[in-house]
Amino acid sequence: MRKLGLRLALIFAFISIFALAACEKKPLFTDSTPTPGSSSGATPTENPDYGGEIDATPTVPVAPSGMPTYTPTPTSGVIEVLPTGTSKTETGIDPTGVPGVEPTGSIVNPDENPIDKAIEVKVKALTKNDYVKVTLVPYIGLKLKAASSDDIDAAVAKKLSTIKEEVYITDAAQLGDYVNVTYYANVIDDSGEYEIAYSEDGISSRLGSGEMILGFEPTIVGNRAGDAVSYTYTFDPNYPDERYAGKTAVFYITINYVYRIVTPELTDETAASYFGYSSAAEFVRAVLHETNRARYESQIWDYFNNNVWADDIPSSEIDEYSDFLFNKYYSYAEANAYKYDGNIEKSIASLFDGNYKNADELKTYLRAIAKQRIQNMYIMKAIAQNNEVTLSEDDYMIRMDKYIVSQDSGEDGVPFEYNDYEIEYGVYTDLVMEYIISKAITE
Repeated sequence: MRKLGLRLALIFAFISIFALAACEKKPLFTDSTPTPGSSSGATPTENPDYGGEIDATPTVPVAPSGMPTYTPTPTSGVIEVLPTGTSKTETGIDPTGVPGVEPTGSIVNPDENPIDKAIEVKVKALTKNDYVKVTLVPYIGLKLKAASSDDIDAAVAKKLSTIKEEVYITDAAQLGDYVNVTYYANVIDDSGEYEIAYSEDGISSRLGSGEMILGFEPTIVGNRAGDAVSYTYTFDPNYPDERYAGKTAVFYITINYVYRIVTPELTDETAASYFGYSSAAEFVRAVLHETNRARYESQIWDYFNNNVWADDIPSSEIDEYSDFLFNKYYSYAEANAYKYDGNIEKSIASLFDGNYKNADELKTYLRAIAKQRIQNMYIMKAIAQNNEVTLSEDDYMIRMDKYIVSQDSGEDGVPFEYNDYEIEYGVYTDLVMEYIISKAITE
């Protein structure tokens, strides 16, 4: 039974899907250049953002033979890195070690070909009593470049832009401002003036949006909260409601209030109210950490490009995951076909920037995504296994929840139900990237 079979029922969230082509021994990500690591002459340093000491002692990788199955071992709930050549047992460290398991320990030399130091690691398949063979290159001591001050400023501004505050104003309303009004309208005909419409509650609209009846906006612009204004409007003779067609109406409007939606400045109060940090400085530090983490991960994937891959992935796993993705997207396209006069192909074409025009093209595309994501999942698990980086049950659930929360937007707004492959990928990517970054040289 798979790890999450008893833990996950129907968890709904949104994901961003990697649009990657199907491959056997292909790049993890296309159109990127591998980033070389640091020189072999580097000295041990501390990573200020993530902690951990750099191991500058070259270690010749040993190709594993008869790799044992890797399963999460209950620990104290934190990442645990065991000494090279040892394994975890129920009673603690096994001094006899595990033959054939030795983490790559040398700092990557930019003048060397990483493939020359590649090793193979066998990882237990998720759904079958079989193994997936993963080819790894050295990844300890990678040289990673931190985000610039401009990058951090942009990241802070982007975070702040998600906040919108309503600021009520007493100045005259202008185009772009929001107003809340109540009104009633009277029609004038040969029999006199009589009421045809009114608003019991205030209605809000942005001036310039064109949402109000023709004539509302130019009448309101230039007036203030509390003002009462009116204007006369003559309906077109061909107006669809014959009660008003060709007739003249007078609209009486009361402006209840005027407000603008603005992004607040970064202050201690803003950081606390909207982001849960004790101060603006703490918020900026968190953004710095998050931005660097994303930047480091991108560079690590670039380095792995063309150098790391997985073989012997069970085809049944790719079939299951690709069917899962196809059913999700096709169901979404069916549910939204009404927007395209019931045309399912037009609805499919609305997904992924219109690159896929029918069900067959969509299925081929999603199978490529499924294959790539499962491959990446096994690559992350292989690195964890190769370095004896373990997960407790509690830590697994914490990282799972963290991953789900992080996926706050879906591809084209399509709701998504997580499955075992997606969760395993998210959990082990978070774990392994954290480990590699802690062993990196950052600058």
